[in-house]
Amino acid sequence: MPTRPIPWCSGASPADASTRRSAAGAARAGLRGAAPQAGAICYARGVTSRPSFPTYAEIRDRQLTAHRARALSAARAGAVAARAACARLLVFGSLVEGRFHRGSDLDVALEGPATGLADLALTVERIAAAHGIAADVVRLDQAPPRLAARIRERGRDPAELE
Repeated sequence: MPTRPIPWCSGASPADASTRRSAAGAARAGLRGAAPQAGAICYARGVTSRPSFPTYAEIRDRQLTAHRARALSAARAGAVAARAACARLLVFGSLVEGRFHRGSDLDVALEGPATGLADLALTVERIAAAHGIAADVVRLDQAPPRLAARIRERGRDPAELE
């Protein structure tokens, strides 16, 4: 009969498995002085750790990394759609400035011919929704002058972002 290693005891050997089986049989038969159980074997060797689970901070970091990856993926897909419509998509806000957090949305601006920007804005919002992130789409031709200047100054092409 093949033996299985003790999953949480890295130093378990097949001999330990046979000891465990004989100890279990002796315990069922009510015999005293039986061989120690698997846990005792591992503790005797100094292996006392159980499987480790991620901390809350590690889970939060993984979630933030995944959220940021979804935002970048949506921005890149939106940029492809913008190029197809002869427009340019710029990412601005928390994703560019390093303040991105779990509740952040994707801030993008569209620049190009005014005739197709309304449809393109809806397309970009749908792309972002398909990636699981909310998008705030600004048309630069309709933005207040100070906001448009700030976006042109600080906005980045999604391909430049990591």
